[in-house]
Amino acid sequence: MLRASLLVAGLAVISAGCYDATYGSDAGDAGGSASDAATPVLDGSVGSRSLRIDPARAARIVTIGAAAPVLAFRALEGSAGAELDVTGDVRWSSSEDRVARAASGGVVALTGEAGRAFIRAELEGLTATATVEVEVDGELFLSGTGTTTRERFERAELGANPVDRPVIEQPLEGVVLPPNVRAPEIVWSPGADSDAWRVRFFVRGRLDVSLYTPAPELIPDPDLWARLGSSAPDEPLELTIEGVGPSSRRFVSLPRHLTIVSERIEAPVIFHHTNTGGVRAFDLTLGESVPIAGTSTEAGCVGCHTASYDGSRISYVVPSASGHWGTSRWSDAAPRFDPAVAPAATSPGGPGAFQPDEANAPPALLMTTHDAATRTVTLELVDPDTGAPVASDLDALIAAIDPAIGRSVVAPAWSPTGRFIVFAAYDELTHPALGVTFGAPHGTLFQAAVEYQPAQGRFHFGAPVALVEPPIDPAAQQQNVGPAISPDGDLIAFTQGTATRTSTIESVLLIAVDRDRQPLVIQGGAGDPAGAWRMHSGAWAPSRGKRWAWLVMSSNRAYPHDRANGGPHGQLWISAIDRTALGVRSVDPSHPPWHLTGQKPQRSYVRPQWPSPR
Repeated sequence: MLRASLLVAGLAVISAGCYDATYGSDAGDAGGSASDAATPVLDGSVGSRSLRIDPARAARIVTIGAAAPVLAFRALEGSAGAELDVTGDVRWSSSEDRVARAASGGVVALTGEAGRAFIRAELEGLTATATVEVEVDGELFLSGTGTTTRERFERAELGANPVDRPVIEQPLEGVVLPPNVRAPEIVWSPGADSDAWRVRFFVRGRLDVSLYTPAPELIPDPDLWARLGSSAPDEPLELTIEGVGPSSRRFVSLPRHLTIVSERIEAPVIFHHTNTGGVRAFDLTLGESVPIAGTSTEAGCVGCHTASYDGSRISYVVPSASGHWGTSRWSDAAPRFDPAVAPAATSPGGPGAFQPDEANAPPALLMTTHDAATRTVTLELVDPDTGAPVASDLDALIAAIDPAIGRSVVAPAWSPTGRFIVFAAYDELTHPALGVTFGAPHGTLFQAAVEYQPAQGRFHFGAPVALVEPPIDPAAQQQNVGPAISPDGDLIAFTQGTATRTSTIESVLLIAVDRDRQPLVIQGGAGDPAGAWRMHSGAWAPSRGKRWAWLVMSSNRAYPHDRANGGPHGQLWISAIDRTALGVRSVDPSHPPWHLTGQKPQRSYVRPQWPSPR
C-alpha cells in the first residue's frame, strides 16, 4: 500500500465557535504544559514498529446552540527512526460515542455532550489512543430577559449582606435523580430587591450553563435537562442563584447540589388515588397525571386501592357506609379496566395484595376485611376474578400470632418474587382503629413465607416472624404499617407513626430482609420531628438498578406553591436508595426526596402503586 512520509507537524482542526486547546498543535491547552504539546506519546509498539495518534489529547468547550466542532487526528507509524502517516489505513473507533464519534480518515465529530472519550487507532497489531475532553457552556435567556439582563449582572456590585441573598428552597440539598424524569422545579426566595435572576449549573471541567429568568422559579425544559444529565452523569452538579435589582447589587445564593445519574427508571408510570376520585396514572417523564379508564367510580376509601405488580389488576373500596371491596382487570382490547368482582357481593375491606406469579400459581388477592359489629379485622385469600375463597392455611398463620400482640391483621404486601408476605398485626379491641384508618395502633410488623402447593391445590403460609415491634410503653401508641417490598425482595419499606394516620409523626423506614433486620430511619422518608408534615405509603420502582433503587412516597411536606393554595396536600416525592451503602452499618443509603414536577397544588396524590410497564 502507498504511504506518504510526513514530518510530525501541527494538527489542522475544523471547528466552529469553540475554545481550542489541542495538544500537539500550535494551540495551547488549559490543562497541559508546553512540553506536553511538544513531546509525542508513543502509544503502542511491536518490535521496532510503533503507532501513535497526533495530537495525543484535545480539549474543547462546546457552546449550547452552536455547531459542535469536528476534530481531525493523524495516525503515525514509526519504524527505523522515521514516521509514516497511516491515517487512512488504520481503523478508528471511540470509547464513548455519546461524546465523540470517530470515522475513517481520523475525523472525530463531537456530539455537543460533555465528557471524555478515548479515540483508538488499530493497525496490524499496533494500537494507539488519544484523549478528547469536552466541556459544555452557554447562556439561555428565558422570556422577559436578554443580553441587557446579563449586562445588569456584569455592572452590579456584589452585595455584602448575607441576609439579602436568594435562598434555594427546592430541590433539597443532595437529591439524586434518574435522567428520564421531568426536571424538578427549582424554587427560591427572591432575596433583597432582586427582580431578575441567573441560575447557574456547574460541574468543573464538564459543565457551565446559565439561565436568565424574570421569576424566582423555573423548570428546565426537557432538552436542557437531558443535556445536563448526559454531560455530567453520576457527578454532583452545583446549582447557584444570583439575583440583581434596581439597587444594582448582585447577591449569590449558597450552592445546592444534585446528581443526575446514568441509571434510568424503567417504569415511568405511578398509579395513585386523588381527592377528586378514581385511580390515576402519573407519568414521570411528562409530569402529568391522567385518569385510568374504568376506575372513575372507585372513589371510596382514599388509599385503599391496590395495583398488581404488572399493573393488570386493581382492588378498591367503594364509597359506602360498609366500604365493600371490588376488583377490576385490565382489558387490552378496550383498552380499560373492566369490573371483575362487584363490591356489593363482598365483605367490607381495605388494602390488599395480589399474588404476583400467575404463571405458576392461581390468581389470588390477600385482602384486608373487617366487621365493625364484632370489631374483627383479618385477612382473606380470594380469587380476584370471582371473589370466591382460595384454598390456603391462612387461618393457621393468623392463629400462630401471639394473642398478647393481637390478631387483628391489616395491610398486607406480597413480595414481587412471590416467596413471602409482610403484614401488620394489632389488637383492635384494645387499640381501636376501625372508622379512623387501616392502621395498626401499637402494632407489630410480621413476615411469613408463602408457597403454592400444586398437589394440595392450596397456598401454604409459614410461621409469622416479627420484624418490627412497638415500644413496650402502651402509651407510645406506635404503629408499623404499609409494608412495601423491593423487586428483589431484599428491602422492606414501611410507615412508622403514632396511633393513626392523623398522628403527629409519620416516617418511612427500611428493613434489610436478609441482614440484621434493624429498622433504619432514612432521611429520604423522614417525617418532620415536630409533626409539621408526614411521609407515608412507600412503593418501590418495579425494576432493580445496578446501584439505585427508587422509593416513591406520599407526603404533605410543604412545597413553595402551597402558600397560595391553602396549605400542603399529600403529594408524591421520590427518594433514591443507594444499594452500595446497604451493607454498611449505620450508613443511611437514602438521599433527600424530590417533589414530582407536574402535581397540582390543590390536589392530593396518595397511596402510590408502581407497576411494571405494560
